[in-house]
Amino acid sequence: MCEILKEELFLTKQHFTSLYLPAGQRENYGTVTGETALAGKIVGLFFSAAWCPPCLHFLPLLRDVYDQLKARDSPFEIVFFSLDKNKEEMMEYYKEKHGNWLAAKYDDPLKQGFLEKYKISIIPKLIIIRPDGEVISNKGRKDIQDKGLIAFRSWQSAMLAAVKKLDQQQQLSNEAEEEMH
Repeated sequence: MCEILKEELFLTKQHFTSLYLPAGQRENYGTVTGETALAGKIVGLFFSAAWCPPCLHFLPLLRDVYDQLKARDSPFEIVFFSLDKNKEEMMEYYKEKHGNWLAAKYDDPLKQGFLEKYKISIIPKLIIIRPDGEVISNKGRKDIQDKGLIAFRSWQSAMLAAVKKLDQQQQLSNEAEEEMH
């Protein structure tokens, strides 16, 4: 599991119904840890904002693909990182327009780290990563627009090929170590 996401606390849609709870119970209601929600899954890091027309245009397609993958129990999850002007805009946008995927808190420092790490300069941007955090595709939006649901198969194939290569490297390393003894 990607170490940087493992301990992270992400919001679910339930979090936005917490307005009716006593103040002390609101903060963690409708949240889930990255370890629980993302373990063993291909993850889409989705950077978007309510003020962005291309984002609004892409969301219905992304929701449709996400819902189809979930209906098939595919090991896939999306985490939304808001580039909205404020927390209230982010909350309204996520609650009203997004699918049932996860969201990072508005002021989460992880967002800035990912913006820099993945050199995000335009939105919407969908970065597809393996469970270990390595990038499968930095063109997830284009993949979905061009291939729809089939994009997941190519991401999964890329992930499985990488895992197989790592296993082979580990096996060679173990054999070399055994020969030395």
